[in-house]
Amino acid sequence: MSCNNDRPHLHIYSEDTATHDATDGFMQLFPERQHRQIQAFTCSGYPNVKQKVENDAKLALFPERMILCVIDFDGKPERIKELKNLAPVEIQNRVYVIGCADEVEASKRILGFQGHNDDFGKRLASPNNTDWNHPCLYSSKYELERLLIDLRLKGICPDEE
Repeated sequence: MSCNNDRPHLHIYSEDTATHDATDGFMQLFPERQHRQIQAFTCSGYPNVKQKVENDAKLALFPERMILCVIDFDGKPERIKELKNLAPVEIQNRVYVIGCADEVEASKRILGFQGHNDDFGKRLASPNNTDWNHPCLYSSKYELERLLIDLRLKGICPDEE
């Protein structure tokens, strides 16, 4: 099912299956009634995420659309700026980029997590999680905070408890 373009909605572009699975676990934070305003896509590689952002002309046409890119930074924190710069300046504030400094599996090992990637996403979504302070995720911390604030303001994400 697609999102209602006239209401606040989020398109998620995951780089690969691992980032998609972690995102899926993370999104369980959201009440079921809000899931219809979130649409996730698996892009099969970083170049395809770039292409999706670049080609999403609807971002400019629909003022309620936000984009979340979930990527492996592969040691390149400048990817946040790179992806945002693909969108016109006036809508870059609606593009969010989060992910692992290297890749999901490496971050799971570093953080001592054993389990499926969606369970890793659930762990990262827990309210008092401090993993976001670790260097393997830290480049995303500000982006995640900004995303959650905006999603709460739009009524897509529940308020903090």
